[in-house]
Parts: sequence; structure tokens; C-alpha cells
Amino acid sequence: MDHDRQPDYDWPPDDPAPDLGLDAAPPPVEIAEQAGTLLVYVRRALEFELDQTADTLPVLDHYVGLVHDSLAARPELLPVVARAVAAYFGEVVRTELPSFWAQMGPSPADYYLCLRPVFLAFRPLGIAYDVLTRGGDHDGPSPEFCLLREERAAVAKRLGDLPPVPTSEYYLLSTRLEAIQIAAEALRAQRLARHQDLAPYGVDDYEQHVSLDGRFVE
Repeated sequence: MDHDRQPDYDWPPDDPAPDLGLDAAPPPVEIAEQAGTLLVYVRRALEFELDQTADTLPVLDHYVGLVHDSLAARPELLPVVARAVAAYFGEVVRTELPSFWAQMGPSPADYYLCLRPVFLAFRPLGIAYDVLTRGGDHDGPSPEFCLLREERAAVAKRLGDLPPVPTSEYYLLSTRLEAIQIAAEALRAQRLARHQDLAPYGVDDYEQHVSLDGRFVE
């Protein structure tokens, strides 16, 4: 390579609150550049043009698999490709869910993608490292969701109720997108069951739960 299943999910709700639509704002410049780099990588490797939609994530999954297979011989590819995959994947999520980028610490690794209708954030870079290494050791951030303590049980139960996923599918970006969608729907359902408004979350709401080094805290 040259390195120069639909969930039961529906956004927006029938009566969406203000600011719960998809985010039309451009991504941070660094994210846009890295996402563009990923397009070049895939074009060169597969002669395929990604279209920044969930429909072509299986093609990206194939590319990620090729990179994974080459890491033993070329470990230097991991951080380079991970940054590009993270930016692109985050942008795909933004086409599916109302969400925004927020840099929560001093490092580029501290970019989170934060949902607006429910409190759920994650580092796309952590997911990128996780799928590229198939869960192996790496120096990247965690791929875990950042949730409010009182809402974690609802997400854990919903994801735990799903049928087991083979390892070959677990480390697919398309599977990770589905998990994000299902988790968001579980949070939305819990809020509606409690008669809580779907008021939009913003940067300030998420920053209250982030330490100076960019990590989420209790």
C-alpha cells in the first residue's frame, strides 16, 4: 500500500428540540485535513472513492484490515493511519447523529465527538487504534464511551442484550457506528421514559466532566 445491520434508530425525534439536528458546521481544520488524507490512502490502495457516508464504511473496514495485516512489518503506519481513520470516522458519525467535535485537552489525541441530544462522547482516535490493532496494545487513547454515571447502566444493559458479535465483526468501524447509534437510542429512550426533555448538550456540559489532561472524570 502507498501511504504517501441497521439498528432500530430514528433521529431526529418526531418533535425535536432546538439544535438537535445534524451539525452542518465544518469540522476543525486538522480533522478536515486528516479525513481528506484518508480519502487519498483508500483511493491509492483500493482505487475506490469514499463518499463520507455509512454506506461505504465496509470499504473502509476492508482497508483497515489491510493496514492491520501490514503493521507487523511496518508498525510506523499505526499512528499515521489511525489519525486519518479517526477523523474520517468521526465525520461519518456526524452525518448520522447530531454531534460535534470538541478538543478537550492539549493534544490532538484529545478530540472527542460529543452527541447533542444525549450525553455520550468518545474519542474517534481511540476507536481507530482499537480496530487497527484488533484490540492489541497501543499508545492511543481509550475507545470507551464517556457517559454520565447515572446513565451507564442503561447503555450497558442495552448493549449487553444484543447477540454476541464475532471478533471479525467487533473490530469493524461499521459495527462501532451501530453500537454508538444503539447506545444513543438507549439514552434517548431512558430520558423519554423519565419524562426528561431532550435539551441539547453543548461543549460546556462536556467540559465539566473533563480533567486538564483531556480525560473524562467522575
